[in-house]
Amino acid sequence: ESQSPSLEEQVPYVYRVHHAKRTDEVYARVTRLLSAMHQLAVQAGVPIYFMIIPHAVQLSASAFSGLPADIEKPQKELARFLDSPGMKLLDLLPWLRQRPEGRAAYLPLDGHWSVMGNQLGAERLAEFLDQEWLSK
Repeated sequence: ESQSPSLEEQVPYVYRVHHAKRTDEVYARVTRLLSAMHQLAVQAGVPIYFMIIPHAVQLSASAFSGLPADIEKPQKELARFLDSPGMKLLDLLPWLRQRPEGRAAYLPLDGHWSVMGNQLGAERLAEFLDQEWLSK
């Protein structure tokens, strides 16, 4: 007789309020790689920027409502690490949520960006970099 999954098991790993050990290990590996990238950029004397592209499901703040989930957890985890001297972060989640065409930025049933998504992301990145460079 099969048991139904627990509430937590109904939530994808990255959005679980309490990460499993293996998810923490993945985040640790990612932060080590991002740190190495940052160190290479510092050594080369070039600025480094990170852009977080949300998953399509994250555009709905009520996704996984009623389940032990934090739909913004990936951004929070990465922002905590990337909020360090010399690292600049552009999180597209709040911006895409405000855009009426936000959902059209993703291919249906695929999760990757559509042509429009690539265009929107490029435009927002250009605005961000303009603001960063003009503020210096």
